Amino acid sequence: MTETVAEKEIRCVLIPLTEFWLLLPNAAVAEVISFSPYEKQDNQIDWMLGTIDWREQKVPLVSFEGLLDIPIQQVTERTKIVVLNTLNGNTKLPYIALSSQSIPRLIKVSSETLKVMPGASKMKKSAVAEWTRVNDYLSFIPNLDYLEKSVYKIIYKNK
Repeated sequence: MTETVAEKEIRCVLIPLTEFWLLLPNAAVAEVISFSPYEKQDNQIDWMLGTIDWREQKVPLVSFEGLLDIPIQQVTERTKIVVLNTLNGNTKLPYIALSSQSIPRLIKVSSETLKVMPGASKMKKSAVAEWTRVNDYLSFIPNLDYLEKSVYKIIYKNK
C-alpha cells in the first residue's frame, strides 16, 4: 500500500517570536492561553520571566527570545502564552510556558514544505536543534531537552 501525502504530514504549531517562528509538533503544546500577569521571582536571569498559575499549578514562564539573546519584547494585547508538555517525565517540571508575540498557527509539515537551513544563524546552538524554513516562515526547532534542563537548574538551583 502506498502512503498518501496526508500520511506523511505532521501537524505542527508555528509560534511567533520577535524575529522568527518556533516550530513544534502539535503534541508538544498543552494549551495556548491569553497573556496574564505572572509572578516574578528573585535572582532570575532575564529569559526566565517568572511563573504563571495554570490549572492550579505554578508553571515557569520563559522568553525564548531572551534565551537566544534577542531583546525581550514588551507584552501587548496580542501576547499569548503557550504551555508546553515537558519531555523527560519529571514530575517536578511537567510544563513550561513560553511567551508568544501573537496567536500560534497550526500547520501541516511534510518533507516538501520543510527545508533545513544549516548555518542559518549563529545563535546559541544548544537552544536550537535546527533552523528551518516552512513554506515562507523562517523558523527553528527548539532543543526542548536543553530548555527543560535549563529551567530545572534555575528553579532547583542545581539540585
